[in-house]
Amino acid sequence: MNLHMVIAINRLWALFAPTSYRNCTKRTALAIVVMNLVFIHLVCLPGLIAESLHYEQDPGECYIHVRVSNGLNAWSIAVTVVIFCLPIVFMIVAAVAVWVRERSLMHQHHTGLRLLMVLTVSVCVCWIPYELYYVQYRITGYQNLLVNYLLSTLYNVQAILDPLLIVYSMPSFRAAVACAFRRKRNSVADQGIQLLSRHRTSTF
Repeated sequence: MNLHMVIAINRLWALFAPTSYRNCTKRTALAIVVMNLVFIHLVCLPGLIAESLHYEQDPGECYIHVRVSNGLNAWSIAVTVVIFCLPIVFMIVAAVAVWVRERSLMHQHHTGLRLLMVLTVSVCVCWIPYELYYVQYRITGYQNLLVNYLLSTLYNVQAILDPLLIVYSMPSFRAAVACAFRRKRNSVADQGIQLLSRHRTSTF
């Protein structure tokens, strides 16, 4: 989720501070991604420490004992809000800000805006229902297995949609993928012709 927010930050940076954005290096981009991952792990660390101190994990199992009645429940809600809910809100605000900014600048090329918009819509459709359900479950303890299954499936589908949406939204990426498929198809065709030629030669 936070990597989606990094994309939103990238678009905001490009539009609202274009001079410094042009001076951005690969090292800067790598540092942003690394800081994002470090932040996520720091937020999750307190719950993992509490889990190791107060609960015994069975060999081969990997989960955290979160219950409505224990202290880890408050931590779980906080993690959900900070790592999942706030980035979604940020993406929506960023998408609106980028759209307004591009309209005011009369940009002709909207590749970045298109990418941000489709990712934002995808996140809203696939993730918001599950996040709302999860937060209410942590607060009230109410759980419906069928609803949980359907929403978690929709939640996981988003990971499949991301690569497809990125390819669709970026013409250069789309052209590169199409070129790769054409090369693969031509290579297979050439191999077929070579095998057919060898077969005819061996026959005669």
